[in-house]
Amino acid sequence: MATQLDFPALSKQMTGKWTTEGFDILVSYTEAKVNQLLRARSEQLKSILKMGPLETSYVDPLTDETIHLNVFMNLEHPLLQFEDEHGNITLTFDIQEGHYDIIDKNITKPLPSGMAVSFKTTLNNVKGTVESSQSEDGPKGKGVKTASANELVIFNPDEKDVSQHVCITFEKASADFIGTTEESKKRVAGMAFLLGAVKEYFQQHAELKYFVAGVSNKYNPESGSDSLQPRSFRFNTLKGKTENDESALCM
Repeated sequence: MATQLDFPALSKQMTGKWTTEGFDILVSYTEAKVNQLLRARSEQLKSILKMGPLETSYVDPLTDETIHLNVFMNLEHPLLQFEDEHGNITLTFDIQEGHYDIIDKNITKPLPSGMAVSFKTTLNNVKGTVESSQSEDGPKGKGVKTASANELVIFNPDEKDVSQHVCITFEKASADFIGTTEESKKRVAGMAFLLGAVKEYFQQHAELKYFVAGVSNKYNPESGSDSLQPRSFRFNTLKGKTENDESALCM
């Protein structure tokens, strides 16, 4: 993202250029601001951060025995990072505490400290209602109409309570454990047998529930203010080209 300019400098840069691609309004949120919005939404979804028991199993490569487990984790609020111009993101949850129980042997093993769950996934444009953006349920993951980054969505002016949410999807996400300390970096590869249960949990319990932005055509006539009624909407993401550049969500 380019360096932020004051209004006179910005106006000079925009003069004579097709800067909004035919749209009347273009807004952008820095990655830091999007993470503030994500944190506020995550505060409404704290139950998702407490995982377990998650039933899973793996085959011991030494004994060829199937080991049945219950997995438990307490997660920190997520942090989002934009990866490109196509809505791809990395979403990371630090693990406060975690352990798994080997069911048949009544053994509990703690996860190494300094671990995090990292998802490679995308943002989707999801049709919903204004009220659903405040609900813990959110738009339902099955049958919900979605659009990807850079895809145009047309508003129906007769639908007065429709909103378009920019949401995180876990449907096709990849998951991995990462180490945040030197010790945990050595041990995370050995925890990979737990990833399937974690990924399935987020697909079932968090799909399209994390909203980071949106727009609606709902208007309160009693407010006394002028209002622009949106006719169409789309979003994309920008990744900073250098460490000093801001990444951003544009709508």
